[in-house]
Amino acid sequence: MNNETFAIRDDFSNDLEVPYANNHLRFVITDKLPWADDEATAAHLAIISARADSYLQIARSDHFRQRYPGTSVAVVLRFHHDPAPTAEMALSEISKRLASDGVRFLYGMAAERRRSFENSN
Repeated sequence: MNNETFAIRDDFSNDLEVPYANNHLRFVITDKLPWADDEATAAHLAIISARADSYLQIARSDHFRQRYPGTSVAVVLRFHHDPAPTAEMALSEISKRLASDGVRFLYGMAAERRRSFENSN
């Protein structure tokens, strides 16, 4: 059994790589950081954007495509704290950027995302 994972693990989040039987794969980012102020929000969004870009690059890679041929990829961001109201525009831009390469970007509070997953699978 191959235990290799493409998921990133660091101080920001211990991400999960979740393959589904319906040929979908989700990279789940669990965001535990609070959205303290404008400066923290900007740094927070930069981390999320970089993480999403990393998963986009992984999804484009030959190594990933050989391991998961024909797989539909989604990057899922689960918040433990309500994001700053100013974050919505940046999150929407990340979603558009990934969508242009065929990768879905879903985000919301951790409990809401869980309910959404159960209904979409």
